[in-house]
Amino acid sequence: MQSISRISLFVTVLAFGLQVVFFPCSANGQSTTYERGETVRVPAPIGFSDSKLGVGKPIGGSSFSTTEVVPNGGKITSVGEDAYEATLRLQRSQFQLNATASALGLASAQWKDASQYRYAHLQVRHISEVRRLETSSPPPRSSQADYFISAVYYGWSLDVMIRGRSKTFTREVAARLDEVVQGGVGGSFEQVTQSNELTSEVKLRGLEAKSETPTVALSPQEVQQQFQVGEPQPILVEYTFLRETKTKPIEWESRAIGPGYVPEFLDQLTG
Repeated sequence: MQSISRISLFVTVLAFGLQVVFFPCSANGQSTTYERGETVRVPAPIGFSDSKLGVGKPIGGSSFSTTEVVPNGGKITSVGEDAYEATLRLQRSQFQLNATASALGLASAQWKDASQYRYAHLQVRHISEVRRLETSSPPPRSSQADYFISAVYYGWSLDVMIRGRSKTFTREVAARLDEVVQGGVGGSFEQVTQSNELTSEVKLRGLEAKSETPTVALSPQEVQQQFQVGEPQPILVEYTFLRETKTKPIEWESRAIGPGYVPEFLDQLTG
């Protein structure tokens, strides 16, 4: 479909830490708004490939349309990377939650029920290549799609979808998970999730467990000890919004103040 232009650029990123990421939400709490040209990264759906680059989708659609937002012949650039990362994304909109859960194969209602539960997505990953579709800025408009696939990231990843009741899975608990990953402070991942009655599902991409009971590896060294690394696979996709798009927000509570409160130190942990 598109031609691939490989760029002789190799980026090395050695930093390995957790980023607690918040997504935009309107001041009145009635909707989350994604602006035209805004990008969002979510796990790549199973079986995904860069042949889908340039294909659009309505925000409420169940599958991507066959309409290409970017016409045939769009140029794909390929950039080599060597980036180890760990990100914890609090699911703060229904769109983000649905996209993440579906991509990880969590289709049941228990992974999309934001009325009683809160969710976070932890991804420990190594990115080896990014393939990006060159487009105009701002992006083209489409009558059939709200956003389109603008980039795909290749490598390996350990994905953990975390779920807990809204009264127990609070911003403070997310901060504790942050501390565990960044410095091993406050117990292990398993201790934090169990003590706060959180459940989780683990998905592997480009990794194969060496034992039947691997733990959640949070560093490159732990990954090497517990997993065999295979060929790079699509692990992330980037969506670019074609118009201002609204979706239902998911509010996170704080034990200290209440719903909607954002502790200053947490608000600064964005990426």
